[in-house]
Amino acid sequence: MAINATIPERSPVLDRVLFVGESFFIPIFLINIGLLINPTVFLTDTRTILISAVLIATIFGTKLVASRLTGLIFNYSVNARLTMGGAFTGAGGSYVGGHAGGC
Repeated sequence: MAINATIPERSPVLDRVLFVGESFFIPIFLINIGLLINPTVFLTDTRTILISAVLIATIFGTKLVASRLTGLIFNYSVNARLTMGGAFTGAGGSYVGGHAGGC
């Protein structure tokens, strides 16, 4: 972040810094975080599965409620509201963005 103002947008230095960050530091960080997870907990403790299911249901439920309320406020059709609700997810956003952009 600190080097963004000092290095031009198109420069070999910025390319090298981004390459090192994206190809080395970010994967190391993700591997490190992955090693902290104990996968046997997901299989042996039913509370973990229940908490995960509740969190996932809450996430998708609030997204759909938000898209429904927004759609009702702005008088969107049912299909537009469902599309808006699906666009809140990563895969849905890629799909909607690709089709809206003509890709």
